[in-house]
Amino acid sequence: MDAAASLQDVQIIDSEEQHQQQPSLRVDHLGQNVDQIFLQVDQLEKRLNEVEQFYSKSGKKQSNTSKASSVIRDRDKDKPIIEKPMDFSTIEKKWKAKDGTGYTNVREMCADVRLIFKNAMKYNDERHDVHVMAKTLLDKFEEKWLQLLPKVDEEVNSDI
Repeated sequence: MDAAASLQDVQIIDSEEQHQQQPSLRVDHLGQNVDQIFLQVDQLEKRLNEVEQFYSKSGKKQSNTSKASSVIRDRDKDKPIIEKPMDFSTIEKKWKAKDGTGYTNVREMCADVRLIFKNAMKYNDERHDVHVMAKTLLDKFEEKWLQLLPKVDEEVNSDI
């Protein structure tokens, strides 16, 4: 009985410690998820660059290979110019920068996240899947940002 009783005591203490550590564990878990997302974005960007290089090389060797490539080029002429491009790997670099070139506060990072979605919406027609997804993600981001804003303001005010 003593061993069973002490085992229950250990389990109760462990669950109490986990409950007290839960906010920091959630933050750590969130940080790990963000890191995984950045890794996936980097991998996708690298793959996209490889595909673009492949098609640009094959396009130079055989300039008149298909009418489809000229149609695509003509279609892209009507696309708006994105004045301030932004991507998640740039956000990650600025977030991790230790040389003073990074973000000075979380609001700057949030502005860049918004810029990614707004650029996608500007570049793609309203009926395009990318536009629709960017709008959905922007709305979701704004919803989450509004939940975090009081905590951000609280931290800023405590630093002053």
